[in-house]
Amino acid sequence: MKRFSDNTICLVFSVLLFAVFLNSQASPLLADASETSSNSSSLAVQSSISTGNHLGCVVLATGSLKCWGDNYRGQVGDNSTTVRRVPTQVSGLNMGVTAVSAGSEHTCAIVTTDGVKCWGRNDKGQLGDNSTADRLTPTQVWGLSSGVKAVAAGGYHTCALRTTGAVLCWGYNYFGALGNNSTIANSIPQQVTGLTSGVIAVTAGAYSTCALLSTGSVKCWGRNLTYGTLGDNSVTDRLIPTQVSGLTSGVVAIAGGEYHTCALLETGSMQCWGYNYFGQLGNGNTTDQWSPSQVSGLTSGVAAISTGTYHSCALLTSGAAKCWGYNPNGGLGDNSLTNRLVPTSVYGLSSGVAAISAGFYHSCAIL
Repeated sequence: MKRFSDNTICLVFSVLLFAVFLNSQASPLLADASETSSNSSSLAVQSSISTGNHLGCVVLATGSLKCWGDNYRGQVGDNSTTVRRVPTQVSGLNMGVTAVSAGSEHTCAIVTTDGVKCWGRNDKGQLGDNSTADRLTPTQVWGLSSGVKAVAAGGYHTCALRTTGAVLCWGYNYFGALGNNSTIANSIPQQVTGLTSGVIAVTAGAYSTCALLSTGSVKCWGRNLTYGTLGDNSVTDRLIPTQVSGLTSGVVAIAGGEYHTCALLETGSMQCWGYNYFGQLGNGNTTDQWSPSQVSGLTSGVAAISTGTYHSCALLTSGAAKCWGYNPNGGLGDNSLTNRLVPTSVYGLSSGVAAISAGFYHSCAIL
């Protein structure tokens, strides 16, 4: 994810995009798997894994949700603010969870009724419960007790994709991340202008949001800075969805980092745009791109994608994992601390990977 908090933040995604996007894309490599935590307890995991700002969450095959890591604002959801160093049960969500998305310091999940619940930091209304009070346990998002197929937790805002194909967003809106043609924050879901149907995936960055339409087109809105985060060949903030240059069809998945975004095309090719200081666009240089740029060497064979704060990862159809971008903390997993400007193989993961998620300065994979 990205640096979403005041100091350091990580989003999105769940790659399964936020484990949410890829679930909607039905990647052929997504399958049940197992992972062992540091206390040696076996976790039978589904294809839903999401890494946020110093946080990790997984949906188990039983429909139970477990999270671990930073818990200062209650983002683990276990009714405490205690740091958790092993997977910990989220209060009240021991069954029925179908997807999870970890944002900066808040987390959201979809339950079997297709309703959305969120918990953690809420000063901008990012939990959507019509308040600005932090929540240490899951709280129901206002008006979304059913009919939701995907959720994306960003820096200080959250978006949901309804089963009808409509997109709703709530939380911080100074740069237009809610897409409702205003800059006023809102603690309850707001309809994104023009996206009342036809959307199949959504991803949230630090202060921006993107949607994938059923036509294969991608639209983004929110903060565009000088980086070109929205991919519309400009640096102008947008208060409503704006077409990404060149991506009017053929896209099957999207992933939003802090200030960069990536798309997976139906050809198996991967393109990225936006902030590129650390090489997170994977095109061999550190120049920001205001429109989509081809990731070096990944013109085919990509099955799933995930973006972290300043790095990106791809899951290949061969089951191999590759990452690139910021690496001083070893987040690329290539047995080095060197930034990489092009995709680099993750050490020991040349095959057998079923899911991958890039977080703040770390990454996780399900085998």
